[in-house]
Order: sequence, then C-alpha cells, then structure tokens
Amino acid sequence: MYEFTSHRDASQTIVDSVGRTAAHLEAMFERLQAQPSHYQRIIQSIDGASREPLSVLGALPRTDRLAYRTVLGREALENVGGESFVTDFSSGSCSRPVLRFCRAADDLCEQEATERALRRAGVGPHDRLAFVDVGAAQIYDFYARAARGLGVADIVFLPLTSRFEPAVKSLAALRPSIVFTIPSLIARIWRRLEATELSEYPPRLVISVGEPISAALRATVKDAWHCRVMSFFGTTETGGFAGECQCEDGHHFDPCENVVTIGSARRLDDFTIEGELLLTTPHLRTHRVIKYAVGDIVRVSLKPCACGEPTPRLWHVRRTQDAFTFAGESFTYDMICETLRKVAPLLHSVTLEIEEPCDSGEQVLLRAVIPDEFRSLRAPLARVLCEDIFELDCLVRYGLVRIEVVCMAQVAPRRAAGRKRRRLVDLRV
Repeated sequence: MYEFTSHRDASQTIVDSVGRTAAHLEAMFERLQAQPSHYQRIIQSIDGASREPLSVLGALPRTDRLAYRTVLGREALENVGGESFVTDFSSGSCSRPVLRFCRAADDLCEQEATERALRRAGVGPHDRLAFVDVGAAQIYDFYARAARGLGVADIVFLPLTSRFEPAVKSLAALRPSIVFTIPSLIARIWRRLEATELSEYPPRLVISVGEPISAALRATVKDAWHCRVMSFFGTTETGGFAGECQCEDGHHFDPCENVVTIGSARRLDDFTIEGELLLTTPHLRTHRVIKYAVGDIVRVSLKPCACGEPTPRLWHVRRTQDAFTFAGESFTYDMICETLRKVAPLLHSVTLEIEEPCDSGEQVLLRAVIPDEFRSLRAPLARVLCEDIFELDCLVRYGLVRIEVVCMAQVAPRRAAGRKRRRLVDLRV
C-alpha cells in the first residue's frame, strides 16, 4: 500500500501505491505555476526535469528556515488578500522563531489531522480533558476545537505560573481522564503531581505535544499512573501530522496529506529508513512549503503495525542540533542525559550549554542546567560527567573541556523561563 521512492540526491519519499500522493503534489505544483512565486521560479529553473510530480519533487532543493521567514513569509502575507488570517510564532527549540500565516482553510485541514490523531487515542464524549501550560492558550483553543469535534464537552485550561501549587491542586481536584501538556512542564511539576490525589485517581491518558518526550519520563509517568502516554508530532510551520498509536510504537501519518521525504536516507532494513525529515504540505494554501527542513532526524517504517493501522510510522530520533563535537569527538544530548541519570534517575529536564569563555583560550565549557530540586546532587552529577564517558573524561583530563553543573535559579531569567527550553545550546562561534 505504501512504498519508498528514491531520488538522485539519496533522499527518499514515502508514497502510496495508488497515486494519491502524486496527485496531491501535482495539484500543488499546478497552483504554484498559476502565479509568480518562489517555488515557481525554482521549478522553471530545473533544466530537463520531468514534469512527473515525484520527479519534480526530487529535483527541488530543501527549504530552510531563512526562506520560510523571508521570501515565503512575504508571499504568504500577499496571498491572504482580503481574507481573515491568524499568525503563529514558533517557540522552544528554535534558535530564532518563525512566523506562520494561516487562513481558515489551512486551520480546518490541520484540525482534521488532529482529530484523526485524537480519535486514534480513543478520545471521545466520555472524557474530561485538561490542558496544562504556562501560556499559549490560543494553541489549546485549537486543540479544544478538535476535541469538541469528537464529542468532548468537559474541557479546561490550567495556566501554570511561577507558583505551581494552585494549578497542580486544581488539576488533582478535577480528576481529568486526559492530561494534555508538553514534556518540559510534566518534568518540571512531576514531583508535585505525584504528591496529589492524582495518584489515587490518575488520568487514563497523557498526551504530549510540542517536543519529544524522553523514554525515561514516559516510563516514570506510566509506572506512577498506569496510564497510556501518547505523543503528537508536528511543527508550527507544517502543523501536527503524526499521532502515536495505541501500541506506543511509532507515529502514524498519512503520506498524502503531509508528503514525507527523508534526506540522506539510510536504509535499516527492507521496511525502514532513517535520515533528515523534509516535509511538503500540499494541503496548505497560505504558507506552504516544499521539502522543508524541520530540524529533526527521524526513522520511518512501512512495516505493518500491531495496532492494525496500515499507514506508515515515524519515530523521532533526535534534533539535528542535538549532537556536538569537542576536538573531533562526537557527543549527543541523550548520551549526556543518560550519564546524568546514573546519579539522578528522575532527572528528566536538562539543558546543555556549550561555550568558550573569554578568559579560557582553548578550554570549552560544557554546562548542564538542571532543576533546582536536584541542587544537592550538583557535585556527583559533575563527577559522573567527568569520569563516566570515556572520550569526555580524556578531554577533561587534557584540560580541553571544563564541566559545570548549575541549577535553573542560577541562570539568567531569560534563559530559565518559557514553556519549552532548547535542549542543547551551542554558543561557540
């Protein structure tokens, strides 16, 4: 039913076998050709390219955030004409936010994809749904509309402030069947949640959005509440498009609505490839993108899923920025975090910062920023980083790297605040 189509640049696109993906791409290319646009100019500049839609897609270059912010943003604003529209800023892991322009038709297409994901999770009229966040209520108005489309009438939004206790107590008193939030906030308030009566009357489902949820945090929530944890995958620029199945083994997506291309694809087996996620959005009319580099390394499989749904599945592997290099040695964010959890198993929220202090010519500083509640473990956490990763241990002993562990209260408020934090911040020039 689905297959991989290879392109000359070693990328591969997931398509259906009956031609729906190609038809959606062809319709999008026809709309682009109907008026001057950034993509029209690129398509016309491709010498000798086939007009077959998948060949055109393969010949087109990837789109980056700079193009999204500038030329595509200007075109989107021009395209809205006299229609009403909304704007949405990205947040969290982006070094610079992007601004998306969205008309009602785009919003309804994205809502349909969200309803499919929530329906897959069994969301329905019997549920009481609680959204929890530090702000961004307008985002949850969108998710609430999708939930109401499935018959959910009992919906509440709980804002978190610097004083978490009132919202945590309110959440416990509401006894929601579904908690809908982002992993950074679950990690930040988890110990307070455990101390409430939610442990006696836990939700049946936790829906995670906005950023990947770590395996450790997922296991902690499931062990404590004996509930399902489902994540919803998407971006501000392309919308949510992939929802985790009931087996919690990958995110199902429709390759015809969001066309998925994997850059520098590496084949793992007959059904599975891994590489950089490039998204094309034929269903969007205002701020559309072709092969947009969202900044994620993913794994995609066509292998049949135990849940019975035939669509392909996607797993988030890491952010493209979640790896860094010291003196030719490569390290990943997950490698550092797993080492820290040898000392603090419940440490789910960590920001890594890398910089070259002005007073230290060749010495690189690796700083781990941890929640205040782990303050007493700063010394053993620093020690395990220095000693338990062989390559890092060598660099520390040679005097090329210095390790520092600080608490969030010790960093500038601008860096500690926010609904999501960048996991890895490389400040080196």
